[in-house]
Amino acid sequence: MRLVVFSLLTASLPAQILPVPFPRPFREIEQFLQLTREQMDRINRNSAEFDRWNREKQLRSFTVSREIAEETAAEPLNPSALGLRYAELEAIRREVTDREKKLIADNFAVLTEAQKVRFKALEEAIKLQPVIDEARAIRLLANDCAVPAGFGGVIRGGLGFSFPCGGIGTPFPLPLPNFLSQPATR
Repeated sequence: MRLVVFSLLTASLPAQILPVPFPRPFREIEQFLQLTREQMDRINRNSAEFDRWNREKQLRSFTVSREIAEETAAEPLNPSALGLRYAELEAIRREVTDREKKLIADNFAVLTEAQKVRFKALEEAIKLQPVIDEARAIRLLANDCAVPAGFGGVIRGGLGFSFPCGGIGTPFPLPLPNFLSQPATR
């Protein structure tokens, strides 16, 4: 009897769970440029196609990198095998760079002339990002997106990365590169 009651109660639970609305991604850029739904769909399709293609290239790059490690460990070294693999990595890098440039051009072509003017303003604002970062670092500007100690910034001989407002950072310090951890000499 208990099993029947338990089954009836648990069977009705999925019907009780209300779906949580998932916020549309990229709302800020959509609002800033006043993009239409069709424009966003086209840009998202272009980007998704590139991401699928790029994932395949990344997998091949990882495989080739592993092959390079194996060839490097082999005795005797086979220079032609190593050279072919390094050449393949460079060819993949160039292909990805070219394809990404085409993706950006295709996505930019979706914009109207008025949107392109607003986009140019965004490009100009990007140039100020290093200045903004430095002003926050020396506390001339408030860091509205500060992370707790140990979760970003220069900490205890390590370097963590934090990204503004909701970005993903490393939750642990990374070792400082030698040129940052040694005193400057002149």
